[in-house]
Amino acid sequence: MRKVLLAIVATLFIVPVFAESPTAQGNFVVTLPLFDYQYGFGNMYHISGEGQQYNWTLGAEQFDLGVQWFVIDNLAIGGSAAVARSGVSSGSNVGDCTTYSIMPELSYYYPIGKFLPFASVSLNYQYVSYPESAKGYPFYNSNTTYISVPMNIGISYMIGKNLAPYISVEYRLFEQCSAKNCPTANGHLFIFDVGVKAFF
Repeated sequence: MRKVLLAIVATLFIVPVFAESPTAQGNFVVTLPLFDYQYGFGNMYHISGEGQQYNWTLGAEQFDLGVQWFVIDNLAIGGSAAVARSGVSSGSNVGDCTTYSIMPELSYYYPIGKFLPFASVSLNYQYVSYPESAKGYPFYNSNTTYISVPMNIGISYMIGKNLAPYISVEYRLFEQCSAKNCPTANGHLFIFDVGVKAFF
């Protein structure tokens, strides 16, 4: 997986530009997160007396890629898909879980010279597979699906004509757990991202 992501990054640096304006109608933008830090709180993150969770991930350790198409100037629709592994703990580490995500997304860019501030809203569906070693803990005793409404703001900076490193902050407004042991669980999740965007 790491080699695949490195190949994608290398490709983004050598693919030619198809248009002068990166956010013009008909163009595409590919988003590749390279680092993220997550902080969550609320009853769905309540584990053995703890009411919060945090985790950080390098992009090379997971698959996470977004593609959007500009339907009009500056307005893009599309989505992203991700597969990630992260630790599960309840006082002590009890193994790794695997998360699969699909997220349709709507984004608006506001070009200011080489700076491209943007805002996004999306609908995120996640399926989380927990290890057998975690099955005895609250909220971890079955594989679970989650639905959230993420809202994201960020800014990117054009390097050349089609590449733009970016930083962003995402807030997931609400998450609903489908497992029988947490039918009304909800929480708040903040995600801080650093990555690169490529415009074609």
